[in-house]
Amino acid sequence: MSFYSNLQQLVLKLFTKYGVSITLRQYSAGAGDYDPNTQRATPAGTTGTYDHARKAIIQDAPGSRLAQQFGQTNNLGTSIQRSGKWIYIDAIGVVPKLQAHVIVSGVESSIVDVQTIGPGGVALMYLLVLES
Repeated sequence: MSFYSNLQQLVLKLFTKYGVSITLRQYSAGAGDYDPNTQRATPAGTTGTYDHARKAIIQDAPGSRLAQQFGQTNNLGTSIQRSGKWIYIDAIGVVPKLQAHVIVSGVESSIVDVQTIGPGGVALMYLLVLES
């Protein structure tokens, strides 16, 4: 294992020990989207929902004023809302996308930004910015 692989495993271990269970839900419109269950592209016109159980660390997003000061904006270029959450998930498994949602304690939230955290171009974890 390389140094970064060991770090990925350490992040997963820590998130498993100290994190909470979440569900990463990805919706498929079908136009050739990858289906992890069949390991094939879905035919055009087929829709589906794919849930992935993950462990995560959750924190409240900083206030929008603080976020603006440090340049934290969502993918739409607007400042992060006070009601948002930041969720850190490990980088082993399905890569989260902006079209995905996160379910925590039965509440589904939209992902408005995905940031990769990883030195040397190797993802160790992802920061997901959520808004309800």
